[in-house]
Parts: sequence; C-alpha cells; structure tokens
Amino acid sequence: MRAAVQAALRRAMFFFLLLAATLNCSLEGRGAHAQTLPKEEIEALQQIASKLKIPETLWNFSVNPCTQWIKVDSNYTHNVTCQEITTTTTNATVNTTAWHVVKIVLESNIMQGPIPRGLGKLVELRSLAVYHLKRMSLLHAILMRTFMEGPFPPEFSSLQKLTQLRVTDLKNAGGSFPPIEKLSDLEELDLSFNNLTGEIPKSFENLGRLTTMDISYNTFTDLSSAPPNCEQESRIASCLKKDLPCDGTPKSESVIVDGNEYERDTSVEGTSKYEVSSSGKWAYSSTGYFIGGRSDASFVAEATPLSAIPNAELYKAARLNPLSLKYYGLCLQPGNYTVKLHFAEIVFTSGATFGSLGRRVFDVLIQGNKVLRDFNIVAAANGTGKEVIRNFTALVEVGTLEIHFVWSGKGTNSIPDRGVYGPLISAISVTPGIFHTSCV
Repeated sequence: MRAAVQAALRRAMFFFLLLAATLNCSLEGRGAHAQTLPKEEIEALQQIASKLKIPETLWNFSVNPCTQWIKVDSNYTHNVTCQEITTTTTNATVNTTAWHVVKIVLESNIMQGPIPRGLGKLVELRSLAVYHLKRMSLLHAILMRTFMEGPFPPEFSSLQKLTQLRVTDLKNAGGSFPPIEKLSDLEELDLSFNNLTGEIPKSFENLGRLTTMDISYNTFTDLSSAPPNCEQESRIASCLKKDLPCDGTPKSESVIVDGNEYERDTSVEGTSKYEVSSSGKWAYSSTGYFIGGRSDASFVAEATPLSAIPNAELYKAARLNPLSLKYYGLCLQPGNYTVKLHFAEIVFTSGATFGSLGRRVFDVLIQGNKVLRDFNIVAAANGTGKEVIRNFTALVEVGTLEIHFVWSGKGTNSIPDRGVYGPLISAISVTPGIFHTSCV
C-alpha cells in the first residue's frame, strides 16, 4: 500500500514538473514572439548590415535584435531600438499589434558603400542617426519628398566633395539660405519647396561649377542680393500674380490645353521652365530635374499611336516631370469649369519584362485642392497603353485656373532606366460651366 502511494506521488510530482516546464516554455515562447520583428524588417536590417559592413559582433542575427542587441544607452554606437506599435485598418475594424524598428543609430566612420534600400522597408522608422559624415567622400546627397521636418541641415556644408545636392520639401524648414558656399565642386543644386527666406548670399557666386540650379518655391525677401547673372525682371503674366485679377477683358470663355483644339505642348525642356502658349490661352511651369543628371533628359515622352483606344492620337505624346508641373488656364471668366485629365502610360511596358516593374505614383491638385492622391496610371487603367480619364469641377474666381501635378516621392525611379518617375499627363481640357461675373 505504501509503495502504491509513493508511486502515485511520484507520478503526480512528474506531472506537476512536466506542467511547470510546459508553462515555462509557453511563456518564454510567448515573450520571444511578442518582441519578434516582422520578416521583412529582419531582412531589411540584414541588407543594411551587409551594405554598410556592420560586423556580426554588433548586429548578430542569430539572436533577437529587439532584446539581445546593444542598447541605445550603452557606450557602443551601432544599435537598434524596437517598439510595440498598434495599427488600425482603414475601416477601423481590426487592430494589429506588432514590434517594429523605430530607431537606428549609425555612428563612427566604419560605413562603406551606398546607403541601402532596405531602409525603405522599415515602415515605422522614426529616427535615423548617422554621424561623422564629414569623413565620407559623399558625392551625391538626395533628400526629395521625404516628408522630413525641421531646418535645412547645416552639416551638408562639410561635405566638400559633393557634386549633387537635392534637398526639397522640408516641412517647417524656413530659415535663411544654407551655408553651401564651400561646396566648390557642386554641379547640381535643388533647394526648391523649402520656404527659405532672407537674402541669397553673394558667396553663392563661389559655386563656379554649378550647371543646374533650382531654388524656386521659396520666399527670398531680397533678390537684389542674388548673383548678377540672375535675371531680376519678372516675366510672369499678370494672371499668375498672387491674388491679382486679369488685366482687361477675358481672352476666352473656355480654354483647351492639349484637348479638343489640340494646341500642342511639345517643348522638351522642363528644368525650371515657365512658358506661355503662342495663343496666350494657357501656360505651364515645370520645376525639378530627373535623378541621374542626364543632360539629354526629355520632358516629353513619345510613343506610336495607340490605335486600340478612342482618340489615340491624343495619347501619342505626354509631358513628364520629376517634381512639380503646373498648367494654367489664363484670363478665364469667373465661374465653374469642368476639368478633364487624360492619362495613358506610354513609358512602362506590359508583360513579363523588366520595364513592366516600374510604378509611377503622383498627386494632382486643382486650385490647391488635392483631387488625386497616390495616383497610379497603370493601376487605374488596368495596364499600360490604356486610356484613363478623370473629370473634376473647379471654381475660378480671379481669372486663373491652376492644375498641379506633383511627385510625392513614391513609386520607382530607376525602371526601366534611372530617372524614370514622376507625373505624366497626356492631355487636359477645360470647358466652362456657369459664369458668375466678368473679369475686370
């Protein structure tokens, strides 16, 4: 009897120990899973480590990056911070909680090679600290449509081997013209859409190798300080001056741009370009130049007529732009107008080819109101070489209609060739609705 009791106790003890071990393993597994990064973020970190040659002693992928890598508050430099983030679906019905990389610190001068594309896979990255850049022989610095905030980074002035500097669309940037006078090797400069103020320093003349420059869409207060080879006189039509009405009587009750009248817009130029049509009915302004710095880059794409769609001749050519393209209807009577935008993707190809992998994504604003966000012509048309038409109603109050196509930094930029991205528009028609008053 005693032996039977002891045996029963041993079995009970074994069951208890087995249960405890099972619970312990379950809890450990749960904790490890709770702080495990998504597969694509692990792959992104591996790509960053490979490109920048970060040693395994710092980034060891055999352990959990969130819990077993070097902490941010340590004396070491290269480290990663994770955070548990809850996201909600667009219809607000499902909440998803997962761990993500939110901060990366890359210090000291062990960085080698290009900045890896894997950074783009870290969708919740909020802080990227890269120090001692002045020791790097950096030739190109491109920060376009990044939605970064804050003033223009003064550290760029120490990168004296730069030949190309593009920093655009900084939110809440403001401030004066950046101190870049020591960048004597600079050939291409784009500081557009940064709301810079104040004077353009005379030391700007030291940039003797500069061949391409765009400093538009800033608010410089003293243009007399600009270098003497810059044009001082404004050639902007009165209809395009801020808050000013048209001079004289309206030139037309409707304006058609690349539409029914087929007034051709064939100028291949587009880098910081403003041009009024020969009829005086419309104009366009083009800002930006394509990544890659190709001197032969055309701002007009041409293709064989697309016979399978109506009005195929309308889609034989299209205007391209790398950053900001605006079309203006000039001296219109105040009232409502119907704006019809014609699109057809004639640069990318279809089928199982490398050229079919490209994605063109951009936004469209009419009279300052965003009417298309993250617009993808191929997705909307369900293929390349197919017609897409979008109709909108716009109110004209002071004689000028503005249609703005803008690249928001999304999509590809090197397929099928480097520098293929940004807005594409085949034709625009603007027809009148109800007029309110006469233009004075």
